[in-house]
Amino acid sequence: MTKLIKEKDKQMSLPILHSFAGYAIYKVTKRNGKKTNWYAIGAAMLLGNLADFDFIPGVIMHKADLIHRGPSHSVGAAFIAGSVCAAAYYLWKKRDFIRVFYVSSLAYFTHIALDFFTNSPRGVRFWWPFYDGVILSPFYQYVEPPAGAPTIEAARTVWDMAAYMMSPMVLTKLMNEFMIVYFILASTYAIRWARAKNTVFHPGIVVRCMVGVVLLAAYLYEIGALGH
Repeated sequence: MTKLIKEKDKQMSLPILHSFAGYAIYKVTKRNGKKTNWYAIGAAMLLGNLADFDFIPGVIMHKADLIHRGPSHSVGAAFIAGSVCAAAYYLWKKRDFIRVFYVSSLAYFTHIALDFFTNSPRGVRFWWPFYDGVILSPFYQYVEPPAGAPTIEAARTVWDMAAYMMSPMVLTKLMNEFMIVYFILASTYAIRWARAKNTVFHPGIVVRCMVGVVLLAAYLYEIGALGH
């Protein structure tokens, strides 16, 4: 069934979710036996949020979402971000171009994937520059804002955006996104355990994964992806 796209349906995932997704990419791709690299963690979390830096021109023009979810929210942008990071790292260290490219591209791409699956049917320009049209989400999460509540599309300044991020509507969304964050982290630990080819049974990992699946199912049910 086609969903009507309304102005009030504009939503966005929160930086916390995008940061955890970037961290998950670092954790999954981290080489076994390597020490924790806090610079790499910071870079992955930054890349997970980088697509939303397209708010900056909008804030300067006093309309926060002026160009939001344009080409920055696309596969093409993920490849560009990965290429820039890989080139910069190679010029610095003279190694690991391919590895840095795919890790950086994946960290950036998590933003596009999450925005597509957790937001309104406003859609994203997913396949830019190969296809310039908007790809719509088959389902969406929408919380009706109270009358007079701050909204992202009404933001004109940084302070307006801060008021939106601290609104009860966003706090409700934060609780919903915690379900996804937990699932991502539980899956990350499970993948790390599997990659290590560890034969020791870890009941804690199993419990985390089971809780993560339940929370993800609850989230999908709430937004209508599993039906009501």
